[in-house]
Amino acid sequence: MSDATFGRHALETKSASELVDLEIQEGRAERFAEIDVVVSGLMVRAMRGERVIQLARTDRGDTLHLVNVPQSLQDPLHHAFRLEAQQSRGAWFLPETVPIKARGILFPALFREAARYAHTLARDEKGKLSLGGNPDAMVTWSVLEPFGELLVEPIFLRVDESGFLTREAFSERWDEALRGYADLGLDLPSELAPYAWGGGWARFAPEQQLVAKRALLEGLALQLDAGSVRRYRARVTKALVAQYYAKAKNGRAKRKQVVTKEHARALAAFFEGDWLAFVRYLGEEPHDEERIATALPEAKVIVGGKAKAVELAAKKGVPVEEAERILQAFWNDAGGNSPVLERVALLRSYWAAFDEIHARQAPGMRPLWGLVEDGGWASLDTRSDAPYQPMLYRALLPAPLVAQIEQLWRTTVLPKWVDSVVSEPFPHTEMAEAFGPALKFWHGCALTAWFVCEGPTSRTDVPGLAEYYRRELVALEDLGCPIQPQLFDQLKRVPLGPEETIYRGNESIDAGYGFSLQVRMSAGTRRKGFELLRDVITHHRRWWASQYLERYVRARWEGDLKATARQFHLMTEEKGKPPTLKQFAKHAVEPARRWFGGDVGLLYASIGQKLGNVTIRRVLRMPADRPGFVERVFSALGGVPYKENLAPRTPEEAQREAAARDRHHGLRRLAAESVTYVQLTEALDRAPTLKEFGSRFEWPSRVLSSDVEDAWKQFSATIERVLTDAGVAPVAAAPLR
Repeated sequence: MSDATFGRHALETKSASELVDLEIQEGRAERFAEIDVVVSGLMVRAMRGERVIQLARTDRGDTLHLVNVPQSLQDPLHHAFRLEAQQSRGAWFLPETVPIKARGILFPALFREAARYAHTLARDEKGKLSLGGNPDAMVTWSVLEPFGELLVEPIFLRVDESGFLTREAFSERWDEALRGYADLGLDLPSELAPYAWGGGWARFAPEQQLVAKRALLEGLALQLDAGSVRRYRARVTKALVAQYYAKAKNGRAKRKQVVTKEHARALAAFFEGDWLAFVRYLGEEPHDEERIATALPEAKVIVGGKAKAVELAAKKGVPVEEAERILQAFWNDAGGNSPVLERVALLRSYWAAFDEIHARQAPGMRPLWGLVEDGGWASLDTRSDAPYQPMLYRALLPAPLVAQIEQLWRTTVLPKWVDSVVSEPFPHTEMAEAFGPALKFWHGCALTAWFVCEGPTSRTDVPGLAEYYRRELVALEDLGCPIQPQLFDQLKRVPLGPEETIYRGNESIDAGYGFSLQVRMSAGTRRKGFELLRDVITHHRRWWASQYLERYVRARWEGDLKATARQFHLMTEEKGKPPTLKQFAKHAVEPARRWFGGDVGLLYASIGQKLGNVTIRRVLRMPADRPGFVERVFSALGGVPYKENLAPRTPEEAQREAAARDRHHGLRRLAAESVTYVQLTEALDRAPTLKEFGSRFEWPSRVLSSDVEDAWKQFSATIERVLTDAGVAPVAAAPLR
């Protein structure tokens, strides 16, 4: 060979087979031996109709496992395909969660099991998988999924894509499929013929199509071998080699120039995510500016408080009092506490009140559905006797606590406008989101006990509690704060009284001839025993809180902030510089909402990062009485109290009733959307356009005008008028198109 590098010679090879031969000749093949064995065993078994992948959906998310991998291959598989190991070699460019479609790799098995329904079943073989700690998912995403898609492409092209492709688009895909078969050394001309354009597939009866599919799958099973797998690897590697030299200057290219999303799988699949290993494979030298980090900085968070002051004092060599003053200045807070610790303290106070309210609940009282806000207050049709009472917390929680919740969670941030703090329409909902699965479980558990006993209906029964709240139970277990199984055993053993029918109404109907009928309707059932269930739940809730509440709340905020910090470091490493606020927005929004009132500047400070030249805007226009504001908009739009007539007597009356109902629902929806309008004016510092508001306006707008633009003018003018009446300053009009 000439003095040219191996990579240059690899670039000149005409086929995957030539590259395999070159690797053997130049001593480059040995590094792939174990990977080739692992992939060969899986792909050959898959094409013979074995299920080599098991996908499932669980409470902890989607799972994926490789089936029947020999123990002797487990170690090389884990070494090559473990995400953490690849990241230690600098592969921070790899996503931590990926969508996987396993239809190609599983289609032969599904066809063998149920040939007629294989395509329908194959479409469901997909999931969103975490690559962390899951080498099985990594090998599937990086190798098996694209390999399987290539092999079964002719069948998918004819069946799943039928009628969606032009002849030109079909021909392009078909030619690429033939090149793939040729690269792998697969010789199946008669088996492929029916799938070609004009090959007769459209004229085949269903049985003939099944015969054609079976023939191709059997041909693949006979011809696919370890050599085919090596040639597949060489095919993918050739594309990566070509990309390298397309970007290289003087034989050198940086990883970020070469490894796009398209080529990330190849580097992960065959070079263990190691860019420098690939460069050595080529025989080239790393770029002078190449920088490979084998670890991310430790994710640290700054939240203030006495403990942080002591830590800071020791680090800086200053008195604790001086450290406290530093933290006070850092957070611009006279008490020295960060926004996080303020909210943590409030969550403790809230829990105490929440626990006491549930502990004293008794038959004859109103249900507590509404103590935790889970649907907002934008319902204008609430009946006093309805099971769900929006804003019930205002009547039951101490007034100072309600005010503090509304103060701390009164603002939020919108994903598209992360540099603006805007009003939060539902502070109590946001507080509940910050509290997380523990609040949802304990509140739901108590509500189930109430509605099972006091009626009228319940979403689940007592034996079904653990299953109904399985996601929350899993989340609590993952946080190290599990619910004792004895809770459910004890609740099942509580003796409840027999079910008694609840009747609603007692209407007398004149039947004529001096007769009348008394009519009453069943409205559910009730049974005795609520106090017994309540006391069991209270005992376990208080035991859980004594053991875990502090740990749980800390895990909530610390988990959010450390995950945010790690994502920031990961993006910084991948981009070579800190991400812009816009680039990082999707990772910043949720923690900023929960712990910083939507202020991403404070979030950045908490993870020790600088926001740069961005200034966080805060111009709030939402009236303090948000429910009252929504009601006033509803009235200003023409809304009136509405009670549905359930028994119209004539077709005309039924038609009028339907029109009144539709109008009421439309106006109610528009009134509820008024808070979104105000949020957008705060973010934009002007009135939003219809396009900025979004398509959700179109359906309810019909109650104002058949012309959506005219309806928008009425809607926006009405809201601005209500705001002006409330003493809120107007904003600039929306820009002209």
